[in-house]
Amino acid sequence: MEFLSSLMEIIDKLKLKFFARVEKQQEILEQLIMLKKIHKYLSGEVVSVNKRIMLLEALISDQLIENNQIKTGEYDSSIGTIHATLGKSRLFANVNAANKEKLFDYLKSIDADSLIKTKTDVHPGTLSSLVSKLLEEGKAIPEFINFYEKQNILTYVK
Repeated sequence: MEFLSSLMEIIDKLKLKFFARVEKQQEILEQLIMLKKIHKYLSGEVVSVNKRIMLLEALISDQLIENNQIKTGEYDSSIGTIHATLGKSRLFANVNAANKEKLFDYLKSIDADSLIKTKTDVHPGTLSSLVSKLLEEGKAIPEFINFYEKQNILTYVK
């Protein structure tokens, strides 16, 4: 938490500096270069943080499901009283490039060729919705369509 507070202080100071009126070309250029460096650094950190979030969500989800629970215990922590609950799971589907033609043929065979976004693609969200619908109807999913379900974890701080 100390790191987060320090980072927020730095960002606040940068806002004051970067959003102040700048007139000299050198100052503009310095700020531009500094912001690009900060952006590059933070972008890399966001990727790393997102991977860690996914791992921790999977761990909590697995524990809850394994213990037949929908909610964790409530815990006092340095950021407040915390707990998490299982949210609605979400299905994700995709097809690799080698199987695009098979997908198009399949969509035509089930009168769903309107889902083809362009002549060469189907939006992943649209494909995911179709697979969800087919599963709900008890229909088989062709082997060339890859899909998985991700359990959503809702976190709370009081």
